[in-house]
Amino acid sequence: MKKESAYYLAIFVAVLCVWCCILRNYFDYSPNIKLSMFLEFVNANLWLFVILAVVFNLLIWSLFQGVVQGANMVSALEMPALQRKGKSIILDTNKADEFARSHIPNAVNFALEDINAENKALLKHKDKTVIVTCQTGARSAKAAKALMALGFTNINILRGGLVAWSKENLPLKSAA
Repeated sequence: MKKESAYYLAIFVAVLCVWCCILRNYFDYSPNIKLSMFLEFVNANLWLFVILAVVFNLLIWSLFQGVVQGANMVSALEMPALQRKGKSIILDTNKADEFARSHIPNAVNFALEDINAENKALLKHKDKTVIVTCQTGARSAKAAKALMALGFTNINILRGGLVAWSKENLPLKSAA
């Protein structure tokens, strides 16, 4: 479980407990809850329902953000160890101008639009461990799905992309 998901889960459980306590006290343990009483409760505690809904949505969003079935999420600190395990390629899915500004050393640039069955330069890397990266990680998930459709099997996504890489003070390269 990702760290953000654990935080959201803890907040959700806390808000749910508070909500249940208030609900229990409001209805005074009465088994006969009338709709009008419930609507009055919702109206009186609208902020609580809003907080519950927001935290629940954040929890669900954080659990499924960047999840691609069949691809592994790796952190910036895990990536060098993954590279040392064997044949690997860092596939940067940024556009050419973004790639020229900054990229991970030894990364190969294939823009998201270039990931297709006609790209022979890309297909020659099918048997390698592919580490997909982009600026923030959003494009990487789309690229990982496209690579899986092309038959790539060992796909890893850099969680947080170049933003996370640079936050860890890892080296970046630029064309300038």
